[in-house]
Amino acid sequence: MGKIRLVLARKYEPRETLGSYFVMDDNNELYRCYCLELPWLINQHDISCIPEGIYDVEKYSDAKHVDCFYIKNVPGRSGILIHKGTFANEKQLVIDRQIDTLGCQLTGLGYTDVDGNGTLDITGSAIALNSLNYFLPNKFKLIII
Repeated sequence: MGKIRLVLARKYEPRETLGSYFVMDDNNELYRCYCLELPWLINQHDISCIPEGIYDVEKYSDAKHVDCFYIKNVPGRSGILIHKGTFANEKQLVIDRQIDTLGCQLTGLGYTDVDGNGTLDITGSAIALNSLNYFLPNKFKLIII
């Protein structure tokens, strides 16, 4: 086995960022799932996805986020995780609705407009997170393109 890494290929939309995660072992794809993030708003706290780049990541758990991943050394940001959730929209556009991310990445098996607000939400999040935990080592690189 080579060095396992996670590659995130993004598609930027005005109100959200859609992506595909690829767990890679050298040039072999071991697993694929999806990612949902906030839109790109110049890396602003709580309302933007993080910049493209290469990040160190470690498995992480706390009382709120169990079996997730901590993305380290994000420029100008802290506490950025890969975790389960459903909804990601910038704060200003969301009224009376749960938001599952303030800059973190949500993983899942697919997209659908769960709440009918015209943006895609992520589905199958817990299953995808469990699969990422199975395929990824305790420490790895995240490459965002």
